[in-house]
Amino acid sequence: MSVPNQVSITVAEMDKVTQQTAANAEESASASEELNAQAKHMKEIVGELVSIVDGNNKQSESTCLETGSKISRLFLDKSTSQVLSDTHLGT
Repeated sequence: MSVPNQVSITVAEMDKVTQQTAANAEESASASEELNAQAKHMKEIVGELVSIVDGNNKQSESTCLETGSKISRLFLDKSTSQVLSDTHLGT
């Protein structure tokens, strides 16, 4: 194999790796944004739960159920599960 061919092959491989790295970076940024939004939502829910447990707010039964429902939706949401799963598995 000639040197120019080897250089062309190497440059093509480098380009492929660069494109894959860029795609991975974009995917990571998207997952990071999603996790950040979910963390903010979780912080709000935890604040509600702390208020309920501490008794600072005399929460009605329906408000407690609503908070529980928010938690369920957060953890049962397919995108949340997928992001957490991907993050945990390192994919």
